[in-house]
Amino acid sequence: MPKYFSLHTLKSTLLIWFVLLSIVPLSISSYVGYSMSKEELKTSAIHELTTTSVNTADFIKNWFHYRKTDISSWTKNRTTVEFLTTLETKMQKENSFLNEYINSDFYVEITEKYTEDLINLTNEYDYVYDLFLISKNGDILYTLAKEKDLGTNLINGNYSKTNLSKSFKKTLFDEKVHFSDLELYEPSKNLPAGFMTAPILLNGELIGVFAVQLKLNKIFDQFDKKDAIEGGFINYLVGEDSILKAGLKNSNKVLVDSIDLGLFKNSSLETINNVKVFHYEDPLGYDVIALKKEINILGVKWTLVSEAKTSIVYSQVDELKINAIFFVFLLFLVVITVSFVIARRVTKPLVDLTYASIGLADGRRESIKIDSRTKEIILLSENFNKMISNIHENEKELLIAKELAEQNEKSKAEFLASMSHEIRTPMNGVVGMVNLLKATKLDSTQLHYTELAQGSAEALLSIINDILDFSKIEAGKLELEDVEFNLRDELGNFAEANALKAQEKGVELILDVVDVKQSLIISDITRVRQMMTNLVSNAIKFTSEGHILIHVRLDEFKSDSAKLFVDVHDSGIGIPANKIGLLFESFSQVDGSTTRKYGGTGLGLSITKTLSEMMGGEVSVTSKVGEGSIFSFNIAVKVAKSSVNVTPSISVEDKQVLIVDSSTITTGILKAQFELWGMNVTSAISSEIALQKCNSDIDLVLIDLNMTEPTYEELVKELKSKFENIKFVIMGKLDSAINITHYNSIGFDHFFPKPITTKDLFSTLKILSDNSSIEKEQESKEDIIVWNEHSKILLVDDNMTNKLVADGILENFGLEDVDMAADGFEALDALKNSKNEYAIVLMDCQMPNMDGYEATQCIRKGDAGDRYKDIPVIAMTANAMEGDKQKCFISGMDDYISKPINLDQFKSVLIKWINR
Repeated sequence: MPKYFSLHTLKSTLLIWFVLLSIVPLSISSYVGYSMSKEELKTSAIHELTTTSVNTADFIKNWFHYRKTDISSWTKNRTTVEFLTTLETKMQKENSFLNEYINSDFYVEITEKYTEDLINLTNEYDYVYDLFLISKNGDILYTLAKEKDLGTNLINGNYSKTNLSKSFKKTLFDEKVHFSDLELYEPSKNLPAGFMTAPILLNGELIGVFAVQLKLNKIFDQFDKKDAIEGGFINYLVGEDSILKAGLKNSNKVLVDSIDLGLFKNSSLETINNVKVFHYEDPLGYDVIALKKEINILGVKWTLVSEAKTSIVYSQVDELKINAIFFVFLLFLVVITVSFVIARRVTKPLVDLTYASIGLADGRRESIKIDSRTKEIILLSENFNKMISNIHENEKELLIAKELAEQNEKSKAEFLASMSHEIRTPMNGVVGMVNLLKATKLDSTQLHYTELAQGSAEALLSIINDILDFSKIEAGKLELEDVEFNLRDELGNFAEANALKAQEKGVELILDVVDVKQSLIISDITRVRQMMTNLVSNAIKFTSEGHILIHVRLDEFKSDSAKLFVDVHDSGIGIPANKIGLLFESFSQVDGSTTRKYGGTGLGLSITKTLSEMMGGEVSVTSKVGEGSIFSFNIAVKVAKSSVNVTPSISVEDKQVLIVDSSTITTGILKAQFELWGMNVTSAISSEIALQKCNSDIDLVLIDLNMTEPTYEELVKELKSKFENIKFVIMGKLDSAINITHYNSIGFDHFFPKPITTKDLFSTLKILSDNSSIEKEQESKEDIIVWNEHSKILLVDDNMTNKLVADGILENFGLEDVDMAADGFEALDALKNSKNEYAIVLMDCQMPNMDGYEATQCIRKGDAGDRYKDIPVIAMTANAMEGDKQKCFISGMDDYISKPINLDQFKSVLIKWINR
């Protein structure tokens, strides 16, 4: 029969009507006689089912009643109470862990003393599989069978989720005997097990729980009676959890299969002699009539289902049914044969057309020819062939459009790669020159300004990358990189780099990292900084007064992973509720006037949303017009194995601190951070209150530069005249650093600019343990690197600025023996003609004449001499698109550094290959 054949086809419809008109009358008369006989047999079967159900239920309830009586008497046995008391007392006395205790010699001595009585108890009662003594805190102190549950804890151990544990907790709660229900108990090789638990009392006080693991043979025997099964009668038990507890012949299904008792609701129901009878297909696939009876065993509710196979119950009428069916079947064959011949002649043209339609759906484009004299069928086939012809033409047009789209996508990718390289090359010069400037001898103010310039250059690179990243996102070529970094340090550097622009507008930028308690995480720091730059830049742009608060927290720790949450609060112009949905769309801002007044590409938030989702998080925004906005994002990160809690290097516990600042936000953040480190904090929002609160117990006073009546100068002079041992620290703006000498002359011991960073707080707290003053500058001394004796370097780059940057960085690292080449040809000549052997080659990728890829391949082939065939070649390139790193390795390069150059990464690569 064709696969398209169904009850809804024309052929099947014709066949069905022919059969119905012939067979139905005869079938009705046969069915009436059969039904009357069947009803009498059903009544007899229901009577026997009722008897079986009642007897089985009574047996189960009586069996468990006697078991309850037995265990209740055993718990009152003096030996049982004494055994448990001795085990607990000895364990407490020895102060041992549970696992150690049960393997100790004194444990063996105690159990040998009492075990004989319990063995006799087991031998006397054939339903006992194992006995348990359990302390109030859930420790299994003794089992007779000594399976692997001995020595575990039922509250928080491996078996805390077993039915035994649940029964134990019930007994612990109400001091009554409980039954656990049946389960596959893993310590007993996953055999079906049931437990009774009873309280052990001493002088009326609960001291533990006695448990018995029951052998359930006699219960299961009630469901495996051979004579009943052969007679077509089946009993089985189902729990409240719908799990099969006993019965259904196959023991492998017990406590494994789920029995849907909902079938009683959905099955046919009738009442015969005041008994509710159900008719359905049972879990074994048999058609049955059934009764159900509820059984309550110490609070555990079971449903006893008693079934009778209808095939056996109605066996006496089967012969009548077979004869009737045989006669109807013969008639059916005659009718179906005649009907099929007629229907086939009517439907054959439609069948051919249907097959052709199926072929079209499967991709075959074949015209058809139908042999028919019916006008409708001829017209249908002609139109079908016309449709096939049109599809051929459309497919050709789609193929041309596809090839054109692929070519455009390729051109777009090539343009993107070119733009990335052309932008990163000059940026490498800017960032590199700032790094070289930092390495020169600078005073603290110059160094601070240089660091700000460095942070701004890096922020500028992130902003430029917005355009490139948007193109990468559109092309599906954006990639992420996981690196380990100090989160607090990076946040501090970021805040300082953005604070000057905010302070120039009269807006205070505040950083809150109290909830970042881990030092090192693993993520893509470039992307994290990029997302924060987008949000903070927006906040600065749209805030003309007040503050911008960056709140960061590390939370939701799971193993070595966590989530990083960043919230940027501002007191800016706010956003109308009906415009919030547009914020994360590309090239979108709230309205045209906003764009003209504040500028911007409208890409930042769109990129932030995409990056957050790529990094396992999301973005959100809440805002109210005129009251400011809160932009948030979160991402999944990893916690580095070497990460530690962020704490000062000196002990500051119980030190007394007074914070004098009119900003309640800044005061609150400082207070929370200092208290987290164990310090006692007092705050004052004015100089007048500070004079009242300061006392001789204060160790450190932090004063904001903007305090008035009295001013910070008058305040510190007055406090110094009263308290000689207090250390004073001034907090000011970034441009306040030029007044260091003035602050020192007034009496301040230290200065740091806002926004407050962890580095600032650590340097401040150091003055509590030494004589550091504001005039002393910390000189950062990097570890001296001892380079390999042969450390000559060949630097290949066509950009002179980048050559100077790389050469300056190498010189700062102590690598002064550097030769330069402008393209691949010069690099090969330098290698071939070198007198002193080169250690490594730093190779740019995009160069005129011969690029870095081809030059590396020539080196590997021996064009620069056999001695340099295996020289380490390190790509140092502005090509930072997805696949560029892999392209370098394919060409034969050994390592990869992207421009702008990261100094730490550059240093580690040089150490790896020069000192190998």
